[in-house]
Amino acid sequence: MNFRVVKAFGEDAEWKEDKSWGKLPPAADGQLGTIVRVYRDWKISGNDEFLKKLWNKISKSLDFAFEYWDTDGDFVLDSEQHTTYDHEFYGPNSLTNSLFFAALQAGACMAEYINDTEHARKYREAFQKGRKKMDDLLWNGERAFALNDEKGLLVCSWPKGGRPKLPFRQCDEVWTGIEYQVAAHLIYEGFVEEGLTIVRAVRKRYDGYRRN
Repeated sequence: MNFRVVKAFGEDAEWKEDKSWGKLPPAADGQLGTIVRVYRDWKISGNDEFLKKLWNKISKSLDFAFEYWDTDGDFVLDSEQHTTYDHEFYGPNSLTNSLFFAALQAGACMAEYINDTEHARKYREAFQKGRKKMDDLLWNGERAFALNDEKGLLVCSWPKGGRPKLPFRQCDEVWTGIEYQVAAHLIYEGFVEEGLTIVRAVRKRYDGYRRN
């Protein structure tokens, strides 16, 4: 399923007979996210004809994930996964798999509604088994964003005291996306060295050995 509008620029991307793609490979997050959006639009509109008209394409798009991104049939996507970040993810990861499981849930609900019992059973079973497998592979009971001597920018802090008894839930975490945003803002406001200090800390954490 295409995820870029390329025809406007005089180009096209088509599925070839040898199952390879030209300039645009399928994007795992985009394709699976679209299935969730179809489910959302059907629930909001209540338009059953909309769902029935699209169901064959919806189920084909979801079935494609089993064949193309799950190499060992354990219901956890693990092959090369192109994403709409225009980067490839390799191996099991929570981003594409969380969208996969959301799409499986949405697909099962839609299949049950239109009495496609075979797909409903397939998607429910894949969701239950895959969710457990992903937890076993990727979750150790903690969330660690910076360890030991690593430096990072906390989401929120109270340098002058006054931390609430129940503060912002993620206040003690380190989020790389926020770090870059703060660094860019600091540099924009003229605090160049402060901004670069944050960037250096991020690059040191993601040095290819500790994290990639």
